[in-house]
Amino acid sequence: MQLNDRLDDPRLWTCSLADIPLPVHDQNSRGFEVMPSRVANDFDQSYRELKEGLFGHAATVLLGRESRTRLSEEQAIEFRRRVQALADEYFLPGRGDQTGVKYSFFAVLSPIDIHPLGDSLQRTSLLAEDRVADLAESVFVDDADVYLAYSPTDRLVRVGGAIDMIQHLRTGTGRVHLVVRYPDCGPDVLSVAIEPNTYGSPGADLKRTAEGWGLIHVELAAFEKGKGVICRVSVNTKERALGPAGEVYVNSGDPRAWCWTHVYAHAERLMDVLQQLGEPIPPSVDRKVGV
Repeated sequence: MQLNDRLDDPRLWTCSLADIPLPVHDQNSRGFEVMPSRVANDFDQSYRELKEGLFGHAATVLLGRESRTRLSEEQAIEFRRRVQALADEYFLPGRGDQTGVKYSFFAVLSPIDIHPLGDSLQRTSLLAEDRVADLAESVFVDDADVYLAYSPTDRLVRVGGAIDMIQHLRTGTGRVHLVVRYPDCGPDVLSVAIEPNTYGSPGADLKRTAEGWGLIHVELAAFEKGKGVICRVSVNTKERALGPAGEVYVNSGDPRAWCWTHVYAHAERLMDVLQQLGEPIPPSVDRKVGV
């Protein structure tokens, strides 16, 4: 968590993932705050005073990096219990040192992967760099419509072919998130405006997102030069789209407009290609890249 001076409003505290600022203290569409504004304001003020030297040289600051992995429910519960126990040990009334400096601690633990986890609905593999082109070729069949999932312009960015897809991966942050629609699957890709500085916004400079329940997501992230590319192919389920999620994510359109049989067929074909081209991801790589 850090004060990111690159944002339009330099007072915003953000969490950073792969150099993309994610505002965390603004209200989201459901009316609650992930980080209450008063807490964010305290951190903003303390950061300025820290730089001014108000706390002297003895102040201890923890600006935590984001950590991510897959946890069982038991592991997540145990992690929450241990963090809360440690916080209670130092921050409950009477536990601190009243002669010391006043500190504040704020933590967030939350599921972040909205995609289904079943093997039939998502697959993640490590590709050698010379196999990425083969995967790209398999995406651009049957007159596929392919877009960047998030666009920095007022229009969605169409990806014109396999070469264009690879070029997007090689530029910028070394990551690319694509959405794929095949004509026999359903309606056109929806272009939805991203409200700036809202919970869930993938970055202050992004303006549009590509939406649609039956879109197939293809995400790639370069690891280290010569060590391969992490790739994940995933798709929503009909059950999820027709359930409570359909009432929450209204910008994704009508899930009943999609031919889910064709959606699954195309998604499973890409997952099969990914399995043939790639190899399982070592746990150490998965933790560092976090696709």
